[in-house]
Amino acid sequence: MQAELIANDESVKVVSHRYRSPHWEQENIVAHLRLKDRVAKDGRRVLFVEEIQSDWHQAGRRRGYGLPVDDTPPPGALTFTVNESTQIISVDLNGTLLGVRKRDPAMTPEAQALEVYRWRQTHGTLANRVPDAPFKGTEDWAMLGFKHAVVDAVASGATMVAWTTGVQQAERFKLSRYVSEILYRPNPDGTFRVSAQTKEGGLNVHKLLGEAIAADALPDYVGKDIAVRIREGKGAPTEVAAPADPAEGPLALGGNERGWLSLSGDGLRIGHEGMCGFYDGILVSAVSRWAKQYGSRVETVEVSTAIDTNASEIRWSEDADGEQHVEWEGGEARFQTEGEAGSFVDSLKNAMTEVHGMAITPAMREAVLSGLPLFSKPVHPEAASGPRDAQVQARP
Repeated sequence: MQAELIANDESVKVVSHRYRSPHWEQENIVAHLRLKDRVAKDGRRVLFVEEIQSDWHQAGRRRGYGLPVDDTPPPGALTFTVNESTQIISVDLNGTLLGVRKRDPAMTPEAQALEVYRWRQTHGTLANRVPDAPFKGTEDWAMLGFKHAVVDAVASGATMVAWTTGVQQAERFKLSRYVSEILYRPNPDGTFRVSAQTKEGGLNVHKLLGEAIAADALPDYVGKDIAVRIREGKGAPTEVAAPADPAEGPLALGGNERGWLSLSGDGLRIGHEGMCGFYDGILVSAVSRWAKQYGSRVETVEVSTAIDTNASEIRWSEDADGEQHVEWEGGEARFQTEGEAGSFVDSLKNAMTEVHGMAITPAMREAVLSGLPLFSKPVHPEAASGPRDAQVQARP
């Protein structure tokens, strides 16, 4: 089930250029969440936040934001000078040169300066930036998403909202769970050719991620930590078989290609610092301050993480050497015998995990039902249930 929320405060101004995350078809998604219904150890119904993230603002931190687009720039920010002898117009924004153009006699200098201002937002050094967006602060977009989770929780009849710890997030998304090796080779133009050896059904399968990935785009393909290692040239030199078809990646038979570097083992290790800083630090602090006005607080709670062993949430496979490989949402494990693996799978049915949680008090519920700022009133209780994604979208 997918839920969508529109942030429609009239004070929010969104650029006319649209941002589209690689994860969503909708435009201008400020933040997104993955939600599940769980039960606390004491029996309380819990809306569990599996993930809360902002692709837009992550990209903005890496690549920068474009200039806000309006009918006119901020008052006094845009200036120009015209050289009468050469008929050249120079346009500045807050004292920084934006561009130099030959005067167009069909336009007033003011109109031509505005044209340069708008052109620079989609060309030149600003071309790789993402559109400007509301809720730039990490705490701002995180709380926008979290409040949506609270609205969803009230609508579904849950009495608590909980979320993962940073370590749990890092373990869930660590690259080594899905990839056994990253191969990359620098291209002459500064881009990178990158291939991943993925784990599929107990087999290692090479997949070409890209022929010419820009350095600042590497985190979109392999994550921030691995991207840094690639840009720094880390890894063991290696040769790979030259592909007969580039789409097949470095697998096909043929002569060997040199210049490749390999990251595996500890080279794929991802630090917990970023995840812990967000889920255990920023989010806990921001939720605590917001919840206090409603008589609630952030606490450590135990919630059920039982896995449906009949669904796709758990993958049990046997390697070529007979070793049993069990993967689930929270990690992976290997066993020598089928009996050991079976006993472990059975234990997952009653698993409990300590996470961060916030109780929904009567005062908070009443505030949600009355309508929080930027949010519509929730739908009828029980209308939302089951695993679902939610997006918080900005409307121009």
